[in-house]
Amino acid sequence: ALLIGFSFAMAAERYQSRRELVVAEANALSTAYWRDSLLPAPYGPELGALLVKYGGDRLAFFAAGESAQQLADAKSVDDADQLAIWRDTAGGLRQPQTGPLATAILNATNELFDLAATRQAALKARTPAAVFWLLALSAIATSGLFGYGVDAAGSRHRVAAVAVVAMVAGAILLVQDLDLSRGGFILTPQGPMANAVAELRAHEADRAAFTVP
Repeated sequence: ALLIGFSFAMAAERYQSRRELVVAEANALSTAYWRDSLLPAPYGPELGALLVKYGGDRLAFFAAGESAQQLADAKSVDDADQLAIWRDTAGGLRQPQTGPLATAILNATNELFDLAATRQAALKARTPAAVFWLLALSAIATSGLFGYGVDAAGSRHRVAAVAVVAMVAGAILLVQDLDLSRGGFILTPQGPMANAVAELRAHEADRAAFTVP
C-alpha cells in the first residue's frame, strides 16, 4: 500500500504539473500575441499570424500521439515557427520607435519558447522502470502471501482473493496510466491552449475583415 501510494503521488504530481504547464503556455501565447501587436507594420500583423499558426502547431504536436515520425515532424514544424517568430521579432525591435517595447516583447517571447521546452521535458519525465518492477514484485508477493494465509487457515475465499488481486492490479495500472504523457486513458487536457488559439484566430479574422476608411 505504501509503495502504491508513493508511486501514485509521484505520477499524480507530474500529471498536475503537465496540466498547469498547458495553462501557462496558453497565457504566454496570448501575452506574446498582444504585445507583438504593438509593433509597427508589417511586423506586428506578421507576428500575429505567426503566433496563431504556432499555437495551432503546438496543439498538433501534443495530438501527434506516440508515433515517433509524427512527433519528429511536429517538432520540426514548431522549431521552424519559433525561428520565424524570432526573426520577425528581431526585425520589429530594430525599428527606432519600438525601443520602449523591447523588454516587454522579448520577455514574452522568451517565456513562450521556454515553456515549450519545459513542456517537452515534462513529457519525458516518467516514473523509473525500477519502481514498476518493484510494484509488480510486491503485487506477486502480496498475492502469494494472501494465498498462503488463506491455505493455512484451512478455508478458501475466492471472492476476497480476486478482489485483493484486482485492487492491487488496478492501482498499479492507474499509476502507469497517469504516468503516460501521450497514451492511456488519462490524457493531459489541452482545453486552455485550444481556447487561446481559437480566440486569437477569431481576432485575426476580425482584423483581416477590418478596413480603415
